[in-house]
Amino acid sequence: MSRDDFFDNLFNEGAPAAEDIKLLRQQAYEERVIKYVFTECGIKPSSWGKLAVACRAATGQTKLHFDWFNGAYRRFPGKLVGKRIPYIHGIRLPELFKPAIKNKLVKAITKRLADFELDPGQDPYVFVFPLIKTKMCAHSLLTAGQELPAKDDSRFQFVLHIGGVKRPMYIEPLKNLCRAIGEQWAVE
Repeated sequence: MSRDDFFDNLFNEGAPAAEDIKLLRQQAYEERVIKYVFTECGIKPSSWGKLAVACRAATGQTKLHFDWFNGAYRRFPGKLVGKRIPYIHGIRLPELFKPAIKNKLVKAITKRLADFELDPGQDPYVFVFPLIKTKMCAHSLLTAGQELPAKDDSRFQFVLHIGGVKRPMYIEPLKNLCRAIGEQWAVE
């Protein structure tokens, strides 16, 4: 394979291997997010290899992934999911303050949640997405009026109330949410 063919296949969405590449990228993304959640929640596994072996024993896949995590750690406050949202970096600040029905970010997140078969109004979830170099999350861990305790006073959340839905959508850096959740969910 020539150099040009290699890069054409790598970046061409219509190439035969494009779906395989998307799958590999998603798997790598899921493993990075899971490791980040463990680390930021203050959990230091004795060995990442043991987690990979547990994942392989349970699912047959060698990389850590969201399905395994959600099955193995049922005490985590919501279902952990995530995906890259194309062109999210192009959303401007005024667009974030539009009503939920017209909000591009809410539409994109809701569409991705449907891919994972989650109802944003019913199911507690933590949807992780990258924004430039920051891992952000949208979550519905709280019903209206509740708060997760903050370990420090520097916590910032963007709260969206979607009409007729009991659970508002909170958007914040994943690091802040993980620190608020803590490590209790991983203790057996």
